[in-house]
Amino acid sequence: SINELTAQSAEQCVKYAAQFMQYSDLWEADVKRAFDVFLRPPVQEALDDDETMEMSNPKSPAPGDLDEKNEFFCVPLDNFDAQITKYEKMLEKVRELPPSLPPPEVRSWLRIDSKPIRESLKDCCVKWIDTYTGYIIDKIESELESHYAFIEEVDEGLDEEISDGPDGEDALRRVLKLVRDCRVRDVTTRAMFEPIARGIQILRQHPKSVSDKQVGHLDELRKEAPDKWTSLMKKVFHVRSGNGARQDQEAMLIKGRALEMEEQVLTFRMSFKTLRPFMYEIGVEEAYSELVRWNGILNEKEQAANALNNLQELFDLTPTELTELRECRQELCLLKQLWDLVGSVQSQFADWMQQAFKDMSADDLIEDAKKMQKQMKSMPLKVKSTGTFNGLETAVKDMLTTLPLVVELRNPAMRERHW
Repeated sequence: SINELTAQSAEQCVKYAAQFMQYSDLWEADVKRAFDVFLRPPVQEALDDDETMEMSNPKSPAPGDLDEKNEFFCVPLDNFDAQITKYEKMLEKVRELPPSLPPPEVRSWLRIDSKPIRESLKDCCVKWIDTYTGYIIDKIESELESHYAFIEEVDEGLDEEISDGPDGEDALRRVLKLVRDCRVRDVTTRAMFEPIARGIQILRQHPKSVSDKQVGHLDELRKEAPDKWTSLMKKVFHVRSGNGARQDQEAMLIKGRALEMEEQVLTFRMSFKTLRPFMYEIGVEEAYSELVRWNGILNEKEQAANALNNLQELFDLTPTELTELRECRQELCLLKQLWDLVGSVQSQFADWMQQAFKDMSADDLIEDAKKMQKQMKSMPLKVKSTGTFNGLETAVKDMLTTLPLVVELRNPAMRERHW
């Protein structure tokens, strides 16, 4: 009957659709988000009492947490290989799906053309494959291009002529900066050649997804990279050796500047200890003005210290530890926090003074004053010895002494004769 044929056709359609629905992840999952999770997979957290490891509150590892073997591509290349293989196999299965229901040679009143769906699924598979292969290709290409650009820049800079006398001082520093940059990059640069070669090998194992032209281009980029880096480091060594005498001469001058800087910082530290914001009596506005002024002065001192440390690094000298500047910066920040609290307390006290005596809720004000005391107790120990903190503490204590008197004076039992 017609009903039976319709029911049979519907059942066949459901079975036919199920063949495509098994690949629903291809279009339902967000490719970018899934790839981000792939690059930064959740880490397992150990449970207390030696319980079984489980995924609890997954978090992404910071770049510094990655081991050296995996840090170039973020995750092992075998993981990339597995994902590419997975989607390649899926692509082959999609291609084997029947193009229609029923098959073209069978005549039927109902026919489903699944070619558009198959093409869309194949496009989805290719998109997933390209995400993984494209990351490897882009990573290798960008790193090698950056590598060659750096080599070219440094090679040209090392050829700069360093003249005798003061005129050659800037040239020497520029050359030594390039020497330092090479020394800093040497370990990571040499470490990247092996994973790059391995990445190209992985790509070569997937000729259906990555063309020979792409792999060949990457291989050509890679071949000369180690030798060019070795040649550059040899040149760096010769340039540095050739300017050893001039470098020693400049180093002696920098040591003298370092001693002068230490004396200046000690003097600055003594002046800083006499800052007016350490005294409560100057008031909030003047305290903020002074803090802003001294912040500018301290910034200049810190910039000069950083410049000196950079020079010491260039000339392989031990950086001067100017701990006094760090102490000044710490105390300046603490003073800013303290005066913020002073401003808040004084502002509240001023508002209280404007309230009508008969409308004042003294009990609430007492609670607020006690909260102020708690805030003060939570301040760092270093500020509690300052005159500003002592003045604020006294003001709050006086207010806590006064407010109970207000409660008594507002008692309904009070009469005019009591005044």
